[in-house]
Amino acid sequence: MERNMGKRRRLWEIRKNSGERRKARKMGWERWQRWKMSRRKSGQRWQAWKRRQRREMSWKRRQRRKMNGKSWERRQRWKSSRKRWERRQRWKERTTSQH
Repeated sequence: MERNMGKRRRLWEIRKNSGERRKARKMGWERWQRWKMSRRKSGQRWQAWKRRQRREMSWKRRQRRKMNGKSWERRQRWKSSRKRWERRQRWKERTTSQH
């Protein structure tokens, strides 16, 4: 009885649509798992889901970047880089005028 329960549980976990439970019983559990995985990855719904996940990820990343680079920090960074740039310009002018 106990050994049988595992099988029954597995068969129950299989989704009902398009007679998949019967298909699984006919194929045998291991083959069914392989078949199901290959089918799922090639399916249109899977691809759509994957695309949505990817899009959401990039969006989340953008949000995070927005959050952790607070505007004033960004301004400070920009200022410091601008200062550096100006210093370099001045230095360049000085060095070129000597020649």
